[in-house]
Amino acid sequence: MKNMRYQFFGNLIRGKISVSKLMEQGNELGIDLMAPAYNFMLFKIFSKNENDTEAVYDLRTKEDAIVEEVSSQFENMIVFHRVTEGYILMIKAQNTEETIQVAKDYVAALTKRMKKEKELQWFAGIGHAVERLHNLSESYDSASKAFAYQYQSSGNEAVFFDKLDNEKIERAEDLQQVDFTKVNSESLEEFLRNGKEEAVHLFVEEYTKTLGKSNMDSFMFCQYMLINIQVGVMKFVEKMGVEKANIDRTFKDYKQQIAAVSTGEKAAEYIEELIIQAIRMRNERLGKKHSSLITEAKEFIVKNYQEETLSLSDVADQVGLSSSHFSTTFKQETGKSFVEFLTSVRMDKAKEMLCFTDMKASQISYEVGYKDPHYFSYLFKKTQGCTPSEYRSRRM
Repeated sequence: MKNMRYQFFGNLIRGKISVSKLMEQGNELGIDLMAPAYNFMLFKIFSKNENDTEAVYDLRTKEDAIVEEVSSQFENMIVFHRVTEGYILMIKAQNTEETIQVAKDYVAALTKRMKKEKELQWFAGIGHAVERLHNLSESYDSASKAFAYQYQSSGNEAVFFDKLDNEKIERAEDLQQVDFTKVNSESLEEFLRNGKEEAVHLFVEEYTKTLGKSNMDSFMFCQYMLINIQVGVMKFVEKMGVEKANIDRTFKDYKQQIAAVSTGEKAAEYIEELIIQAIRMRNERLGKKHSSLITEAKEFIVKNYQEETLSLSDVADQVGLSSSHFSTTFKQETGKSFVEFLTSVRMDKAKEMLCFTDMKASQISYEVGYKDPHYFSYLFKKTQGCTPSEYRSRRM
């Protein structure tokens, strides 16, 4: 039944089958299409909080309940649902003026109901009323143009097509032609995590190519894209642990610059600036984090150097990094590999014992983590330039 209803709606708005056929299909579904005037209203309910983790299924369930509750207050209204548009209301009335009044009343009822939902907001687009069934496609198209303004709305708003001036209608048509699904947040986030500053220009060049020239030539698309990218960048640095006050201070001027971006070329420059700033904040944050972790790792090594089985993976586990990541980071921070650092700690301890105790070299070997005295002597000479006994005699 759902598929039949979905197909029926498609036939309604395409206007490619006869009125008599539409009436017949409507009757089969229990839908009465007879009315002197018609209009369409498109609206969608969505999360106010961009970080909301509520499941899509739960949100859709809540949407259905709200729509059913509000729509039950109105007669002569047919409700459809499509994933892309959200909810579509076909309004039937005695004249065109009444369709507009019904839409206004519905918006008022929806506004009242939505006050109970602190984490949700809505947007609606109302079309131009028509008096004939075969003109329904015109009404739906005008409602879609009004609905396209959702991309520049702060929410909880209804836009009536009949109140749009010519410039706004042209802009709405521009919005309709834009493919907003082209904005790929996954590739951006991946680059923010792993990209280098010197590679930003090439990344942005390739990224904007995938968006398509027609999209990049669209003022509205550029505005939408930049807002989404800025939000994505700010979320990323927040996840990295950068303080919110620092984020707001860093990006406050960028928000004002978005409105001034009028070309794809300027948009690309703006994206580069955003990403470079994010990478610098990432590197600074990681630098502080890594410095702290490496300090912890060095302290752990100094405390446990005498353990013969002490390994890189043991220390990596201690500081919560993978072995490969720890190995790379340790070398970057200390200038030595893990083995080189551990060996130097053991040799320093061995030299102390040679100078201040009467212990034999074989005993010292065990004390600093080497079971094989011959290997200890070999390493000592390799790193210190003399044997343990020679070192002791020189210090006496």
